[in-house]
Amino acid sequence: MPPSKTNFLRIILTSLILTFSWGGLAEAVTLTFKEKISNWEAIDLGPPGPSLVDLDAGNGILLDLRGKEIGIFDFQSTLTNKTANAEVRWLNVQYTFNDGLDSIIIQGRAEEQSDTKLPKQDIPVYYAITGGTGKYAGAKGACKVVMVANKDWVNTCKFQASRIKF
Repeated sequence: MPPSKTNFLRIILTSLILTFSWGGLAEAVTLTFKEKISNWEAIDLGPPGPSLVDLDAGNGILLDLRGKEIGIFDFQSTLTNKTANAEVRWLNVQYTFNDGLDSIIIQGRAEEQSDTKLPKQDIPVYYAITGGTGKYAGAKGACKVVMVANKDWVNTCKFQASRIKF
């Protein structure tokens, strides 16, 4: 039996109420910023030297393109594969902006050169944005991350944020 016009209208009205009760439609956001590592520790969990599940963890500051501090970040990576020339890691990063309430989380595969433990310079790497908090709550999108100098990165992140209100 096909749905009646009344049931169809109820479904549309319910959808609209749910959409706007969660703060409205998603908002497109683009952020471009630099990250500078302050602390970086390697944690050797297996046999001496690079081995699966070894961890790297650290933190640093976020800067706008003029060099003004706009936030902080924390990262953790786990070694998942190694070759003669590279170490592959699963990377998680939380970028926290302004007053500490607004953040985005990126995740993905990071390939580092075995000799420097850094990615190749000036080669973009893309990561998924898997969530966020504050005005970036429910963020979904991607970040392009480029190491432009030794341990200096420039990031461009594009995502949709759902503007959830509590």
